[in-house]
Amino acid sequence: MRLLAVVYGVGTASERKALGKLNPRLLSGLTALACAVSLVAGCEASNGDDPPDGDPSASDDGTSGLKPALAGLVVTERPTLATVPYAEFGTITTTWSDVEPSEGFFDFSAVDEVLDAHPDIRFRLRIRTGREAPYWLKQATDGCLTVRPSTENGATGCVARYWHESFLDHFSVLMEEVARRYEDDEQVVDVANSACSTAYAEPFILGVDAASLELLEGAGLTPENHRDCIVGSTDSMMSSFTRTRVSLAGHGAWEFTDGRSWEAER
Repeated sequence: MRLLAVVYGVGTASERKALGKLNPRLLSGLTALACAVSLVAGCEASNGDDPPDGDPSASDDGTSGLKPALAGLVVTERPTLATVPYAEFGTITTTWSDVEPSEGFFDFSAVDEVLDAHPDIRFRLRIRTGREAPYWLKQATDGCLTVRPSTENGATGCVARYWHESFLDHFSVLMEEVARRYEDDEQVVDVANSACSTAYAEPFILGVDAASLELLEGAGLTPENHRDCIVGSTDSMMSSFTRTRVSLAGHGAWEFTDGRSWEAER
């Protein structure tokens, strides 16, 4: 099984990396550039279709090894798919609230609609959490926290306490359901890990103002349990998926509630 650490603004040709057993030391490296030494056991170019040399999980027929990695032009907005017919990859973005509005009740009809409408496109599936986690989950994790964005790009919202002890249990159930539905679907080649996110889909960016940072810190968010959430959610996904790739959006710095960052600490 391999994990993709995706750094926005960096080309995808070298985004595939060999990853051994997950641990905090390795996870901290996910915030670095695509070939950070602490993460990468090997970094290689890929055209998105051919398996890397020496990958024991890959196969020539494309049915038993890893699914193709995203490469080239990746369309992130559904309406754009109609205007770029030469694109081979796209992103389907939905929310945890939409796909599991009630605990144990799943609705992936919107995702299936996109897949059915674009049978020749292969997709990354991103399920946003944070302020877009379902109400029942927020209640199950001791209520949500209202935070305000630090930039105009964000939005005020009530975020789930992803560091709560029961959060990962619920997330694991969601990922098992995603795997049940799409592990054998050749159109869904990648599932992004957005579990431990706040204002944005990227887990390493809190993206909230100073007052919100104090609120999160007062509610128990620390660098340690944030890291544990990222490690645990990624481990859960890699246990659920055998052929479907797991990706995690990286960043040049890891934002902490006390103002420190991974970049400053390294």
